[in-house]
Amino acid sequence: MKIEIETLLSEVSGRLAAGTLPHAMILEGAGAEDAAVRISAACVCTSSLPDKPCALCTACKKAFARIHPDVHIAQGSGSARSFHVDEIRFIREDAYVRPNEAARKVYLFLHAEDMTESAQNALLKLLEEPPQEILFLLVCENAKALLPTVLSRVQLYDLGEGFVEETDETLSADCEAIAAALTGANEMDFLALSAPLIADRERFSKTLAALSQIFFGAAKAAACGEPGEGAAAILCTSLPLTRILKLVSLSRETKEKMNANANHALLVTSYFSALYAARFGL
Repeated sequence: MKIEIETLLSEVSGRLAAGTLPHAMILEGAGAEDAAVRISAACVCTSSLPDKPCALCTACKKAFARIHPDVHIAQGSGSARSFHVDEIRFIREDAYVRPNEAARKVYLFLHAEDMTESAQNALLKLLEEPPQEILFLLVCENAKALLPTVLSRVQLYDLGEGFVEETDETLSADCEAIAAALTGANEMDFLALSAPLIADRERFSKTLAALSQIFFGAAKAAACGEPGEGAAAILCTSLPLTRILKLVSLSRETKEKMNANANHALLVTSYFSALYAARFGL
């Protein structure tokens, strides 16, 4: 199924709470690796907050830094047949060992399409009879490179072209400007940035997705003590993590309202107003 990353994260958070998360997922397309890391963090997150990952707890920080003991990352080198069966054999044994810290274990396969046929067949046995509280995340550029028997046992999520098309430089620059303006512009100047989006629903949808990426990047950088890049770096040095997380939450809520066909003009205006209020912790 084709899905935007923020929508997928919201679905995963809800299914974690309900105990209905599938045991195996394929993430295909731009941004798939970032989405997989975020899902991994959500699975080991220890926060009582409803939205996961919280990015605040120690478990989330370890997952984002890719050092959590219950998130095993396996990968090929990016060339054909570079992902060998020996790695899968190790995972088949390790999957039955209890988690070290979290309630579940996650196995993240980067460049999954590079798995040899033997490796895929070895993984197939795990997919057919998965241990309890295990999530297999397969990240690939083209899921069709995997065996049909593997595809039939894994839920596929097509992330398409990700948040923003790489060729849309104007949109990317506009989103960076909006995010950066949160820390410097006065309220009227900031709200004025929403005007072009009120008349263009599709552009607002892309802008919302891009801002979500920037805000989450800032939250991840702040939580891990990293400098961040672009507007994310400005947000990191200007706002505390709790307020950056509020920006992430507001973007997710706005996307859900947009999917529910809320009044577009009102939604855009209220979103920008809420972002500006969140800057001050309101």
